[in-house]
Amino acid sequence: MIAEYQSKENPSAKPDTVVFNTVLKAFANSGNVKKSQDLLEYMLDQYTSTKDECFRPDEYSFGILLHAYNQEYGKDEAKTIQAKKWITRQKTLLRGTI
Repeated sequence: MIAEYQSKENPSAKPDTVVFNTVLKAFANSGNVKKSQDLLEYMLDQYTSTKDECFRPDEYSFGILLHAYNQEYGKDEAKTIQAKKWITRQKTLLRGTI
């Protein structure tokens, strides 16, 4: 569905936050933190540029990524700092300043 929308083959196949969260969770569960992070970044970029609520990540979106970081990197200090940056971005987003 996401690929169809991105390719413009089927503009009515526009994913929403629930679809994105499902894909985020699938990436995270398969151990692919990079793909999870890339997808969340895509959501943020699309929401920032279009203000389309379908792309707006919610608390669950960020929670999925933070859980994936924890599972993948454990107590790695550098990755903890990266996760904190995501938390800060989440707070900013949820306050509506993005």
